[in-house]
Amino acid sequence: MSNITPVHYTIHLEPDLERFRFEGEVEIILKADQPVREVRLNALHLAFWKCELVIDSQRKICPFAVDPMREELRIMLPGDRVGIISLAIQYTGEINSRMVGFYRTRCRNTEH
Repeated sequence: MSNITPVHYTIHLEPDLERFRFEGEVEIILKADQPVREVRLNALHLAFWKCELVIDSQRKICPFAVDPMREELRIMLPGDRVGIISLAIQYTGEINSRMVGFYRTRCRNTEH
């Protein structure tokens, strides 16, 4: 079994505070020490729209599947990949009150 290590995340979020929703894109740079054909990521309370493999500033769409029972996103890569793997993922979600993911809360001013 190969080992995949996260190297860097770049996250962009656009919250809609009137509807308590957000759109986001993350670019994840991973390092695979052996050839891999798929990447599995934790995914809870998100809807995914696009997954792409980024190679030299070019993007190649990758098929993906979500398993809600496992809270997992599975991205199928175009052939075996080894070394640095860069993925761009577009998604939406809810700004919830469950204290999971991107959640809303209230703060009280305690100054008198």
